[in-house]
Amino acid sequence: MNREFKDICFSASMAKESPINDEEMSISFMALSANPIIKREGMFEDYYISIDTDNVRWSAKNLYLDHNPSFNNSIGVIDEVKKDNEGFKVKVKFFEHIPNSKEAFLRYKAGLSNSVSVGFGEANIEEIGKLNNLPHYKIKSGEIVELSAVWLGADKKATITKFAENKNQGEKMDSQVLENKNQGEKMQQTQEKHNDDAKDIAQLAEVLGQKELALKAIAEGKSYAEFRSNLYAKVNENKQVFIQTSKTKQDQEFSLYNVITNKPEGYELEFFDRSSQKFKIPNSFYKKFDANDGGIITKSTNEGVASIEPLYYRGDKFIDLVRSTSPLLSKLDMMSGLVSVQQIPRDNTELDAVFLDEGATSNAQSLSFDHIKLTPKTLSNKVIITRRMFEMTPLALESFVLQKMVTGIRRKLEKVVLYGKNPEPITGIFNTSGVQVVDSFMKNPDFKSALKFKGLLQSADYDTSRCAFFVNAMGFTELEGTPKSINTTNVTTERTLLENNKLAGFDIYVNNLINNGDIILGDFSNSILGVWSDGIEIKTYQEQGDNLIIEGFYDIDFALKRNNAFVISKISK
Repeated sequence: MNREFKDICFSASMAKESPINDEEMSISFMALSANPIIKREGMFEDYYISIDTDNVRWSAKNLYLDHNPSFNNSIGVIDEVKKDNEGFKVKVKFFEHIPNSKEAFLRYKAGLSNSVSVGFGEANIEEIGKLNNLPHYKIKSGEIVELSAVWLGADKKATITKFAENKNQGEKMDSQVLENKNQGEKMQQTQEKHNDDAKDIAQLAEVLGQKELALKAIAEGKSYAEFRSNLYAKVNENKQVFIQTSKTKQDQEFSLYNVITNKPEGYELEFFDRSSQKFKIPNSFYKKFDANDGGIITKSTNEGVASIEPLYYRGDKFIDLVRSTSPLLSKLDMMSGLVSVQQIPRDNTELDAVFLDEGATSNAQSLSFDHIKLTPKTLSNKVIITRRMFEMTPLALESFVLQKMVTGIRRKLEKVVLYGKNPEPITGIFNTSGVQVVDSFMKNPDFKSALKFKGLLQSADYDTSRCAFFVNAMGFTELEGTPKSINTTNVTTERTLLENNKLAGFDIYVNNLINNGDIILGDFSNSILGVWSDGIEIKTYQEQGDNLIIEGFYDIDFALKRNNAFVISKISK
């Protein structure tokens, strides 16, 4: 059963009869009531947890601002602790000359809060059944290692309370509190690392669907490295329970299906990034979709688009796959494997030679440079997996997710390359100053106006052999039906503006993200697609209900090398 214990922390509060001592600057708290039963919120459903306080040890030494025990967070010292039939009671001393400590004392005194919360270190937790139709867990034994100030915690009885001096009602700190000094000093040194490891363990467990294993690891005080190693061993021992995506190969393969279903094997864990909590899909994953390998990705049939590179290619296969489906993106100059911000020098110098008389000299001409700046910008694409979709075969489900990731990122890239503008972080060609313009060509297209596109590029000294037109399907159809010329008797010729899918001698491609009435001619190698990612990163999380969200992340940027390498015409405003 999957269960997420966010923090093994429970709250309590202050006494009804003079719990606050202004002279001593101290407050008495009921830190943890006797044998409480507490309802908690879980990731997928709520649950109850009860505590056998008879088997709980106390070693907390200080009061902290929150459940992050550190030197700067310490706001009070626990002077006395005792345990009676009502639970654990503590007396906390605050300090006048420590601003955070004094402020906390005054806040409690003013009634802004009356609660504290205990945090468990080692704990023995077991599921003992159901309570109100919800799972019921019990802390059978454990150690309280820290006390924190909270607004309102889980244990409603854990409030400010009178610290009774009657020895018959409770036992003093020395007899009941677990050698507070010695164990408290040890806790101070190890608790911060324990909390960091517990957080990392919980995050990894949530991603991998191994929350019960994580809970046990946290209770046993294991480090993140130990937990990861044990998890790797566990999934290898139980390898037969995981669905295999390839039954004909002996080599290990990355299975997106196992990640989606929260059953990653040890091999998938090699591609899990602890800091970002994401899986990075390796290049080898895409081989199963290659038509030559019995997969589903066929060689490109798009005119002017190269097929995806063979497996030995060392770049990122995902962006290759995206570009193989897009005539527009495939023509961009790509820089992959980037790290941090890139500034690429651009020479704007125009030098002219001069005539010299015998023995004469000339002054050196000034050089002019600026730069192209590329900064990583993260694209996110979400795919929803419904409950019924888990009945698909592993290959079919992986294919569906991959296709949606490729399509979503391709469409967004094409949109920003063409029309990106504020608040988008990328400015597209149609919204870039310095791009050359032919007015309203598609309003009344004719051959002479089409030649203006070519003339503008040649006037700027561009080699037009690499240029191509892009227009949407409606524009393409209109050009197909427009006569190339009309003779002197107003009789149209059979020839149209498009001959062999060329306009004015240039290849023309359809892109339906282009607005009606817009058209562009350009040398798209004079633009740069910068890529920082060396594989798409994915993260899964549960949506409300039975749906699962798979989110892909990819870092890119786009810039023009030469703005006047493009000629646009548009009717849309």
